[in-house]
Amino acid sequence: PENTPDGCSKEDYELYFAWAAVWAFGGALFKDQLVDWRDEFTKWWVSEFKSVKFPSSGTVFDYYLRAEDKKFIPWDDLLPTFQFNPEAPLQATLVATAETVRLHFWMGKLISGGSPVLLVGSAGT
Repeated sequence: PENTPDGCSKEDYELYFAWAAVWAFGGALFKDQLVDWRDEFTKWWVSEFKSVKFPSSGTVFDYYLRAEDKKFIPWDDLLPTFQFNPEAPLQATLVATAETVRLHFWMGKLISGGSPVLLVGSAGT
């Protein structure tokens, strides 16, 4: 609601709807040994839904929608600066990646909306 207040343009609604749809339908896709399903989804999405233009490099999952100017920006731009703490045990050290930033963003949205979250995956992913 704060990103699409009353009176905002049809284009803004369409932009947020497309971004939400991409994540709703393709967010659980992964890369297996033979096929990168996120890449396949991206090819399908940009060929079928031309009204919202995603950047041409990478996949549709590589970008977030910056609310201030309604532009698709790489998740990498949100990476915090790594600060190594020599006192912390190595297993407690987390180096943020675009994937961890994405997960943190979506988990925060779900949790703040009162939705439970369960992360699943093989070890090391």
